Amino acid sequence: MGWDIEAGKGNGILRIEVKGSSLPLGDAVLELTSNELAKMNEHRDSFRLSVVSVQGAPPKTSLVMFGWSRDAAAWIGDGGMYTLNIREVVSARVEVLPGDKGRRFGQ
Repeated sequence: MGWDIEAGKGNGILRIEVKGSSLPLGDAVLELTSNELAKMNEHRDSFRLSVVSVQGAPPKTSLVMFGWSRDAAAWIGDGGMYTLNIREVVSARVEVLPGDKGRRFGQ
């Protein structure tokens, strides 16, 4: 699907992806799947990225919801206090296998 929650009212719908971090909101680094990123771009006007930060003991929870701003041409959260810096990366899945069942890099 590309998001966690759908919320609607009348004919409108919001597609909400929720991510969490144990770092303060200004320091949080989050991972989006390639599908989540594609849907985020495809549904800019109705997509929201909700970032939850939980820190400390006792825990303090903060939430910022990011939406696309046409004026700023950027993902903006909390009235402009935060923006998203999106950097696409290539990744790999690594498995730990017993014995000599693994393959060497490049084979």
